[in-house]
Amino acid sequence: MVSTLNGCFPYVVKRLKIGTSSGSFFSLTDYFDNPSGKKNSYQSLGLRTFATKYATKLSYANVCELIGETCKGTTLSDQHIHALVQAEARKIESVQKEKIAVFENSKVVLEAVKADIYAVNSEEVVYLSDDVCVKRQKTKRDKQPKTSTECKRHTTRISMFEDSSKQYRTVVAGMGIDNVQLVKALICEAYPLKTQALPIVAITDGATNIKNELKTIFGEHFTHILDWYHLRKKISQTMTMIVPKIDKEVHCRNMLQLLWNGKSIETIAYLSKLSAKSNKAKEMLVTYLTKNEHTIIDYERRKLAGKTIGSGRTEKQNDILVAKRQKYNGMSWSSNGSLAITLITANYY
Repeated sequence: MVSTLNGCFPYVVKRLKIGTSSGSFFSLTDYFDNPSGKKNSYQSLGLRTFATKYATKLSYANVCELIGETCKGTTLSDQHIHALVQAEARKIESVQKEKIAVFENSKVVLEAVKADIYAVNSEEVVYLSDDVCVKRQKTKRDKQPKTSTECKRHTTRISMFEDSSKQYRTVVAGMGIDNVQLVKALICEAYPLKTQALPIVAITDGATNIKNELKTIFGEHFTHILDWYHLRKKISQTMTMIVPKIDKEVHCRNMLQLLWNGKSIETIAYLSKLSAKSNKAKEMLVTYLTKNEHTIIDYERRKLAGKTIGSGRTEKQNDILVAKRQKYNGMSWSSNGSLAITLITANYY
């Protein structure tokens, strides 16, 4: 008897007994399934699923070792596992393209309306979005130093939205997939009867590119909230450069109390009166608060209504999808490699 996980199938074996059923080598693989006539793989489907799943948790070399110990007599090189991961990512991308095509052919227009963000029982569709960065692999692996123009990071956008069952769906667009169209397609799929007017509440950091994307997806009539965690972090980090360390705690507490109640104008006035160590840092923080004035809300009031005020879910999802696998010391990634692992991890979780 040979397990479906084990990729070794001796040619002398005509049939395999697995539990109460039996199957042949060809029924356990997709060896002859390629329409072009090209033979696909000698590995069983179970072995390839096993390899790609654990490639989201372990390095390719460690997956090789795990397969060797688990499937006696079976070995896959790290290059082969990399190819399996890329192939699985392409399958996910094909599904995404199909969903976008269905959405575009349906001629449905996704529209957003303002939500009452302070009402306890008001209906709203929460949308969260954030970028996560990993170290980019050098184009050429040699001992020459990187050029100043070479991008040092690869960025992946991870979004989440709350569906009609109050469960959050994760959105990671594949290579060459339009993230805007994918988000629209998935939201319309989740709300097939309500896509004409959804009370969208987007909670993100203050990144300009995310703001612009939100307007492209939802238009002008959605509700945008600046994530409290990022706002608090921005104040704390920037005030370190503005006031002496001994005074930072007091000034941060005063400013955050004003912002907690949505008083951005008063916060800017408070900041303007401070004597700064760095006028450049002070001007930068004033600009940040001014640009985000309309997205700073009364966080205390919304919190009392039992509504979310932060994008902590995406932060945690970033840890699960990217950080735990791709941010170890010494790791660097190609765009395809990083995105493929993220796509597969999102599919499993």
